[in-house]
Amino acid sequence: MRSITICFFLFTIAFSACNFEESSRTSTLPNSSGRIDEIVVVMDDAHWQDTSSAGIGEAVRSVLLDDFKGFIQSEPIFNLSHVDPQNFHPLIQRASNIIYFGTLDGDGPTSMVLREQMKTLPEGVNPQNMYSAKDVWAKPQQVTYFFGQTKNDLIEKVGAKKDKIVERLYKIENEKALRNVYASRVNGELSDILTKDFNIDFKIPNSFRFVKQTENMFWVRQDVEGEVSNLMVHSIPYEDESVFTIEHAVEARDEMGKLFFTDTPDSHMITDRRLDLLVDTLSLDDAMTLESRGVWRMSQDYLGGPFVNYCIKDTKNKRLLVLDGSVFAPQWEKRRPIRKLENLIRTVKLL
Repeated sequence: MRSITICFFLFTIAFSACNFEESSRTSTLPNSSGRIDEIVVVMDDAHWQDTSSAGIGEAVRSVLLDDFKGFIQSEPIFNLSHVDPQNFHPLIQRASNIIYFGTLDGDGPTSMVLREQMKTLPEGVNPQNMYSAKDVWAKPQQVTYFFGQTKNDLIEKVGAKKDKIVERLYKIENEKALRNVYASRVNGELSDILTKDFNIDFKIPNSFRFVKQTENMFWVRQDVEGEVSNLMVHSIPYEDESVFTIEHAVEARDEMGKLFFTDTPDSHMITDRRLDLLVDTLSLDDAMTLESRGVWRMSQDYLGGPFVNYCIKDTKNKRLLVLDGSVFAPQWEKRRPIRKLENLIRTVKLL
């Protein structure tokens, strides 16, 4: 028994020392850089510049520059910066999200880096084409390595694992979006209203200002140069769970849209049903949720923009809780404000 106690004590000391060393290393790292959804792609120049359909660079661009869904105007899901490993200077290394693409059988600089990285993995660890390291040159940071044995293998795996690649890159970008949203801190007064009147824990950033509240609706907005982000909450009691449909979600957002009007008579925000909605089912705070994306417009004016809507089935309180984020930015790209709104809404907690 004594020997077990001594072994456990020595293990605890060793474990604590490792944690201290890792903490000390991380504390000396510089802060990472990069705007929301900016990705640094590390790849041999020859591969990146190959624009043929059979090229590695084109395969990567087709994934990372795919259209962001739910917009009328085309915007890519990421903004990319490319660098060859031989030009990977310290300033570039501070980027918050870096991904390598290369083969293990090549003789170029990226292949050499990937083979060296494989040697550093713990014994028995054999990642399937992709793995990530945290806080390598800066903090917070994610460095991802995606590889194939050969060129054809790499191109095939990039296409087959497109969703996994985007999901991995979004992991740190979602965190970055939230840090950006809450850079202004939390507005305690507005957050308390939502707790008291709507029975949710939802932290409203200080950058949003109060617009209007009714018995079952709440509206705040953020105004920056050339860009307006609206956030609306709608609580709808129900007797029958059959109301949990995308049709009721759209009806709820259109009901909220009546609060949003212009000087033109009878003009208010509506969901543009001329365009197909993108609908997904997910879980928010362990509650079944319908996510819809699409375009809003003014019923009597030539104004519009994208929206993201979450309809939550709150079975405990027998209600639909609908949270809607919309953007009006006629002269600017809309992806970043929508990404901030979607990550903000996903933090909601039901009470």
